[in-house]
Amino acid sequence: MRSSIAWLVFCFGASSVIAIPFLPEKTSSDSSQHITDGLAALIELNSDAYLCLQPKVVLLWFVAYIAVTTIASLALGTATFRKYMVASRKRYLGPMNETAMAIVSALISVGLQIAATLSTGVILRADDHQASLHKMALAWFARPLATPIIIWLTMINIDEYRENSFEAALLDTIYGLPSISLFASVAHVTNAKNPRDVPRPARLARAGSALGILHFIITLVIPGVLFLHSRHLKRKPTIAIISASFGHCALRFCACWLLWAGLLYADETAFCPKPLTMKKILVLWLFISFIDQFWRAIAGRDRESGGDD
Repeated sequence: MRSSIAWLVFCFGASSVIAIPFLPEKTSSDSSQHITDGLAALIELNSDAYLCLQPKVVLLWFVAYIAVTTIASLALGTATFRKYMVASRKRYLGPMNETAMAIVSALISVGLQIAATLSTGVILRADDHQASLHKMALAWFARPLATPIIIWLTMINIDEYRENSFEAALLDTIYGLPSISLFASVAHVTNAKNPRDVPRPARLARAGSALGILHFIITLVIPGVLFLHSRHLKRKPTIAIISASFGHCALRFCACWLLWAGLLYADETAFCPKPLTMKKILVLWLFISFIDQFWRAIAGRDRESGGDD
């Protein structure tokens, strides 16, 4: 638990150092406007100006989504429920290769998340047919996920949520890979020769992009580390492995929050969805969250098939 808190302090501390430069506020208006326009183009969505949601409302939407996802995970991710669902699956379908089933489970879960992300892009684009489906989808790939909160809460009862925590961390890592495109684009746009030319809100986006790129680099290194130290990791206690997973996911969590806050406040009229549109998206992800969790309970590993430490 202490290592989890340390990771949170590191994430917020690092982002603060990047986002709050100790420099005078003398800026070049042309350069600042160029950066603002560049960031706005990454999430540009124009709808009815009178119905446009404020940035704080969009950020509150993310809070609601994270709450829903966390509830779904805690409700359907228990070892007791997973054991019951796996037993039911074996009763009706017979014994299967559990490792293969776990791989299929992860692939279908990622597929569900990607399909829902593309559907979100289509829903958003209905507000503005000039908007880019590609940009809307990339923006949604880079949204903050509930994974670090789920993992942190499951540390309270590791025996009950161990398998669910491992799956959540794996899915977070795979699903988050495409977001490197948006992180890199933001880093490019905010890469001013004079740091003082970067507007204040854009500094948040720049900080998020820096943490996001760092997270991506760490993600690329992880497979090699797991391969080289696989025997050593088997002797590690579960809490140490879960804490490391928490730190990795928390880094992306901080990056996505900073990125979205910076993008939304850099130009408050750039991302302008209608309230009904965001409600539709919330219903979609409410459905996907429970379906995905239910599916992983059926097809994933339970305590018996996953093995004990």
